Amino acid sequence: MAPTELAGERLSFPVGPRRAEVSLRIAGGEVVQIAGPSGSGKTSLLKILARLRAPMSGDLILDGRGATEVDPRVWRRRVAYLAQTPAAFPGTVEDNLRLVFEVKIARGEGYDSGRAAELLDRFGLPPGRFLTQDALTLSAGELQRVSLIRTLLASPGVLLADEPTASVDAETSERLIEHLRGWVSDGGALLLVVHDESLWRGIERNRLNLCDHLK
Repeated sequence: MAPTELAGERLSFPVGPRRAEVSLRIAGGEVVQIAGPSGSGKTSLLKILARLRAPMSGDLILDGRGATEVDPRVWRRRVAYLAQTPAAFPGTVEDNLRLVFEVKIARGEGYDSGRAAELLDRFGLPPGRFLTQDALTLSAGELQRVSLIRTLLASPGVLLADEPTASVDAETSERLIEHLRGWVSDGGALLLVVHDESLWRGIERNRLNLCDHLK
């Protein structure tokens, strides 16, 4: 993958009655953990970086270009957001995996059925069963894994992951984390919010505590 650098300069956004102001920078091969108690603005920051909501003020920069210079579809191809509670869409699991290509966010790259099957199997979802399963019948943990696979198939440069192991068991968490470790080693940039830091103890990362940025 092409290394990507994402930066936010003096991003300001409301956090309850207070305001957060954050500057950060993350590049390929790096991991940054956003920390802070519930309600401190962790998810809000991820959504701002994904351009799913706007900050009160501040600048977003992707590979040296400001947000106004980058088509939102291109931004969301390079900077993928994985929600803590992802959505399933009507159709099979494979229909859901193809969706990112059909809406042309990943324009220029075709759906790779072999890679999709490989990732499903790696994450404990046998493709012979799950590719044809109705996505609306998936459990929370299964849907979380399918959403991560859908995101990875689009080959983003930056992954914004909000509690990516919250709905899966310990064994599956280890599989997901090991895969993301390899993805980062290959040049991906991972910015994450996690509920159990001990699961990620083997991954070197910088830590940004939002409590230090509240005004």
